[in-house]
Amino acid sequence: MWRRNVRRARAAGVSVEEGGVDDLPEFYRLVEETQVRGGFRLGRQFEYYLRQFTALNEECAGRMRLFLARYEGAVLAAHTLNTVGPRAWYLTGGSASHGREARPGNALQWALIRTAHGLGAAEYDLRGVQPSLDQDGPEYGLLRFELGTGGLVVEGVGEWELPLVRPLDAAFRRYLARRQR
Repeated sequence: MWRRNVRRARAAGVSVEEGGVDDLPEFYRLVEETQVRGGFRLGRQFEYYLRQFTALNEECAGRMRLFLARYEGAVLAAHTLNTVGPRAWYLTGGSASHGREARPGNALQWALIRTAHGLGAAEYDLRGVQPSLDQDGPEYGLLRFELGTGGLVVEGVGEWELPLVRPLDAAFRRYLARRQR
């Protein structure tokens, strides 16, 4: 089914392009729309994604990339790709509620996978598999989408943040400022 959906996107005329920092507002709009449609919250504001994109790319150009899927002139989906050494992650993404029949999400994921492979990544992590397999749950569509790639489900530690972020961020910025002298 996944291959068919990638071909369907291509036949429909979905195009994928790499964006940049100026495209982050469109990305965030789609993330917000996805959260409303899916009934979940990531709990992050636009500034979080802007800082993340800027900091990761200052640390290493191309570390975080943004890809956009267009259909009939409109951006219908946007996903981020992070790379470190031989690993690549689909970190965050969003899609519009309309135009889904053109399969822009499949086109985007295929582009991210191909990009990761071209960069030498040995692993591509879709992340975000929910703990419930309930077909009536709000996250089942995402689970079905991700498992449709034929990948494996691997449980990891997950993501966590500590309240020490501000002092550590300030110390890291001082370190970077010294390094640039």
